[in-house]
Amino acid sequence: MNKVNKLSEARLRPIRDEVFWVIRKAIIRGDYKPGEKLQEEALAEQLGTSRTPVREALRKLESEKLVTYYPHKGTVVSDVSADEKQELFAVRMLVESLIIRRAAKKAKPEDIKELRGYLAESEATDDPDRILDAIDSFNEKLFEISEAEFLTDINRRIREFLQRVLVSHHLEPERRKSALAEHEKIVEALELGDADLAEKYNREHLARADLHDN
Repeated sequence: MNKVNKLSEARLRPIRDEVFWVIRKAIIRGDYKPGEKLQEEALAEQLGTSRTPVREALRKLESEKLVTYYPHKGTVVSDVSADEKQELFAVRMLVESLIIRRAAKKAKPEDIKELRGYLAESEATDDPDRILDAIDSFNEKLFEISEAEFLTDINRRIREFLQRVLVSHHLEPERRKSALAEHEKIVEALELGDADLAEKYNREHLARADLHDN
């Protein structure tokens, strides 16, 4: 089964960049698991391109530590140890607390409406890509509201590292339902402009996600 789709003829980015982002997204979404080998020829065939842009993409992904090249073995998706995962969760908790507090002080009615729209999109579909796209949009909107560019850049990177090594709880029926309810509570706190409550609900959400995936 293909884990990446053939590139669109209507792409706007240069082909080498398009290949990079398609493979990168597949890794972050967990389509390729830690330790899984990535073969240039197979990827090129799936994407409908030559091996050159695939090779360039894999080198760039190696610089981001998303893949690792081993002589005589090839390129594999990088892994994250249990200790590293816990460290990343701890840092994410601290950084997101700062982001969510800022967002609570800055959120406008139109921001709240947009956030609830993304939650509704996630709830209304069973398609994995659409669910994850909606949740990604929800988080990106929170980052935008906070106007904390430096913090959100750090947090975005941490979330990507965690997402690629954990089974996404947004796709499991029971956890998906409770996660949506937790997100709604966060939005309610933002609507009230209550930074303490927003931080509390977000910490509870992250703690449950961490517990669920251990």
